[in-house]
Amino acid sequence: NKIRGRSAIDVAHGIKENVRLKRCNLQMNGFGPNGGQILADCIQQNAALEEFNISSNRLNTPNAFTIAKALLANDSLQVLKIADNQINSDGALAIFLCVKTSESSIIREVDFSHTVVTQEVLDTCEDIVRLKDGKFQYRTGKVTPKILQPNSISECYIPTDEQVLNKLRSKAANAKPHAP
Repeated sequence: NKIRGRSAIDVAHGIKENVRLKRCNLQMNGFGPNGGQILADCIQQNAALEEFNISSNRLNTPNAFTIAKALLANDSLQVLKIADNQINSDGALAIFLCVKTSESSIIREVDFSHTVVTQEVLDTCEDIVRLKDGKFQYRTGKVTPKILQPNSISECYIPTDEQVLNKLRSKAANAKPHAP
């Protein structure tokens, strides 16, 4: 599609209001960091949306945190494809922690292909698989070896809100099995 800037945001506004749309593929458009909030609004407010592909949209880690919060309010989305964005492991972790925490979530697939993650992300995903009785699939990129994880404190690494992550970790630690 290659929809960019204001046009991409206008399309997302239409999706947010649409009460019949079940599947939406916005892959490879130009939402960028400015479009993250409207995409989160689509997730939060569209109660009909079951599959949402927002891969390859230049979304960043703060966008992932916003989308994660939107997932807590959504009980219809089943598939989220968010691969090939500029989201780091902390952003992926925030989304997976919200999936783990939300008992009303029926999400069964999250695709973060090619996103390099930490072992904590994989452990969280495996917890979700157990909580959902095996009815959850996930895709991620490679796992950062422990020896390289201290690089996340370098000035090249996009800082994330550790306080929010710690709150999500705390809630996820008490997650109960999800209803089928």
